[in-house]
Parts: sequence; C-alpha cells; structure tokens
Amino acid sequence: MDRIKICICTFQRHELLRQCLESLSRMQRPENVDVQVTVIDNDAEGSACHIVESAQPFLSTLLIVSSNRSVGYHSPETAPLKKQ
Repeated sequence: MDRIKICICTFQRHELLRQCLESLSRMQRPENVDVQVTVIDNDAEGSACHIVESAQPFLSTLLIVSSNRSVGYHSPETAPLKKQ
C-alpha cells in the first residue's frame, strides 16, 4: 500500500486548522493509498487537541504537542545564524 504523510504545524490557529483538516477529509484518493496526518501543536497548552480529535473519525491523525514554543529566526537565540 502506498502512503502519503502530511505534517501540519500550528500555533493557536484553530479555525485555519479546522478548515485544513476538513479539506483533507474531503480529498479523493485511490483505495490503495493510506493518508496519515500529523499535527504539531506549538502551543504547550495543547489548544489544537479538540480540533484534531474531531477530525479523527475522518482522518488518520496524530497530535504532537510541543512542550515549549519554537524559537523563531528573529529571536536572540538565533542571532549567530544571521551572521553567517
């Protein structure tokens, strides 16, 4: 069986995540293709949990909640990267 893996990263974008998952659930695919969706929630509070759970009957989904917010390119922690 062929497999498509989709990864969605989010941080407090509930409506956009819901729309994205609904769109993926309507996607037409051949019967021999398994689609797996992984949602990375960058909110340590796990705010995307209820949206991912509501999509589970329609999609093979996995939720991963980050224990801390990711560090963006413009943060002080990444200053050495800018100088290269």
